[in-house]
Amino acid sequence: MKLKLKLYLSLLLLFVLIVLLSGLGSYFLQKLAVDSRAIMQDNYQTLQYMQGLSAGLDRVVSILPNLKEQEDLDQDLDVALENCRGIIANQIENITEPGEKQLTSELQSEYGLLQRQIEALRKQPVFDTGLFVNQVLPQIVRVRTLSSSIFSMNEEALLQKNKRANKTAEDLVLYMALFGFSGVFFALAFILRIPIYFFKPLSSLNEGIKQIAAKNYRHQLDIASKDELGEIAASFNQMAQKLYHYNQSNYALLLAEKKRIDAVINQMHEGIIGIDDTNTVLFANLLACELLNMEESRLKGKADPDPW
Repeated sequence: MKLKLKLYLSLLLLFVLIVLLSGLGSYFLQKLAVDSRAIMQDNYQTLQYMQGLSAGLDRVVSILPNLKEQEDLDQDLDVALENCRGIIANQIENITEPGEKQLTSELQSEYGLLQRQIEALRKQPVFDTGLFVNQVLPQIVRVRTLSSSIFSMNEEALLQKNKRANKTAEDLVLYMALFGFSGVFFALAFILRIPIYFFKPLSSLNEGIKQIAAKNYRHQLDIASKDELGEIAASFNQMAQKLYHYNQSNYALLLAEKKRIDAVINQMHEGIIGIDDTNTVLFANLLACELLNMEESRLKGKADPDPW
């Protein structure tokens, strides 16, 4: 894989990680808020219905004893009864909790019975206190009891759901924090890894160049990557091998040439001493060594042959 493509993919992965973290966090937080609000709204609506039903029943109880004395209360009673019936109808469409459907069905049935009892009471020529006390009021109590049960059920559900929503929100914050720290750790590792990825091969290449400059042609770079850095290392190693073989072949040629020249010099019938530009002895043939009565090893390196 090319180095350029590796960089692009790494940066793209980092970008996707950032977008994923922010996107998931926003999505789940919004979903949690919407779901919690919708559930709590249904329960809260039921509480309002039951409170409205209780107020409607209070109005009915206050109207009935005075119904025969004030004929204009008939319309108020009809309105109060219709409001209670409408509230129960709305509650039937707003059932959210286990067991609430059964209680609501009983509430509807008991309220229907209450309506029939009230109609029977209204048909009496005079207010029938016995019917009101022995039948209507107990029936109103039963309706209130069912209404209170539904109210308590939704109130408790509202509290529990609120606790669960808070717990879910806390867990979500914790998870997002963990994901966030993981993302930061990954990004930090990625940022630190990039310089190392480039610095180590470049450092090895620099050391290799120094070794070649010091004529250590056996030096090889150990870079196994398949990208451009690996190609550079392979080219460097190939160059070092060729320099080594070239140096070895040149050394052999020079050594052979030196031996040939030494043989020619030693066969000459004159004493020969070779010096450099600083008058340092480089070599001496056998005849020169005999004339000076010194071994060649003692002559080599002498700064000035004149005293001999």
